[in-house]
Amino acid sequence: MPTGRVVNNLGVDLPAVMRDVAAQLGTPLLDLTADSQALMEQLGPTDSWRLYIGTEAVPTDATHFNPYGSAVIAGLVAHEIAAAHLPAGGFLR
Repeated sequence: MPTGRVVNNLGVDLPAVMRDVAAQLGTPLLDLTADSQALMEQLGPTDSWRLYIGTEAVPTDATHFNPYGSAVIAGLVAHEIAAAHLPAGGFLR
């Protein structure tokens, strides 16, 4: 039964691994984990389907974003770039 919460069912905490690798390499990391999780949980299990190629009625793809979803996620990326004070932030509006 859907809970309306994002659940990691991969068996490994990939965001933690990414943060560890970025720290080891001393490289910036745009960690969208919390932002995207908050967005999906705010939208809920029905409305979040608007972002994906599939739909709740025809759940063909809950991994890849449609053009609208891509634009929404790009906004999260832009926010993270600005928050990290990366040079590319100067080109964002």
